Amino acid sequence: MANIENINGYELSKNWFNWSFENPDKVKPIHTAIYFFAIQQCNSLGWKEKFGFPSQVAMDALGIRNWKTYSKGLNDLVDFGFIEMIESSKNQHTSNIISLSGAYVKNTKALTKATSKHSTKQVQSTPQSIASIDKPITKNQEDDVEPSSTKDDSFKHDNTQKISIQKWRDTYLKDETLLKAVLSNKRNKFHGLEDLKNKMQDFVSIRIETSKSVSDFQEFCKHFRDWAKYQDNSLEKAVDKNNINIGYAELADREEQEYFAKYANS
Repeated sequence: MANIENINGYELSKNWFNWSFENPDKVKPIHTAIYFFAIQQCNSLGWKEKFGFPSQVAMDALGIRNWKTYSKGLNDLVDFGFIEMIESSKNQHTSNIISLSGAYVKNTKALTKATSKHSTKQVQSTPQSIASIDKPITKNQEDDVEPSSTKDDSFKHDNTQKISIQKWRDTYLKDETLLKAVLSNKRNKFHGLEDLKNKMQDFVSIRIETSKSVSDFQEFCKHFRDWAKYQDNSLEKAVDKNNINIGYAELADREEQEYFAKYANS
């Protein structure tokens, strides 16, 4: 694996399009969509070497409704070497654990060479052109910069919110007294410590991706507990005779949407 500290979105995207240029018979739009969403997810988590990649979140963000279509696209990216599958999802309560560091070492230059050659030809053919090109004189851009305090404040708020959620997650998982109390309460419906940790990772990823705000640690704990209960309740409803024809994935998605709609203005 490459050093995760050296990874950045520019290099990952450049390597992807270079490779795509060399392999047009393999690449489809869905591959680019999934891969770039994975890059965005990795970036939002501070370029973690390994991170959770919830399937339902990715499908919702990309407008993919068929799970088999999404799964095939993701597995293709694994075969291409751009995504490394660290741990596959074991059930509906867990997400895939992936890494992008393997893609950073790819070094394909076909697109770069082709683009450079095309640009050179255009420059050489310019004197033969009949039409004239009127290019306005560029003013000093520093004079035209408008205040962007609102945008900066919004970015700072989002970044602070992300850091707070990650901090509360770490505090939650390190508090042995809290974990013992939560696991001993049967109403919380956690199936052991590993199940709690997996659900916590999915919960945090979704909160960050959907920019749902949480005001303090106590509220964070309450939202996590309620969200986890929704996951188990949806499984119970899936086997209910009134929902016998409703697939689990569809039902779980509906329950999750109802949950976040309830707390959308929290």
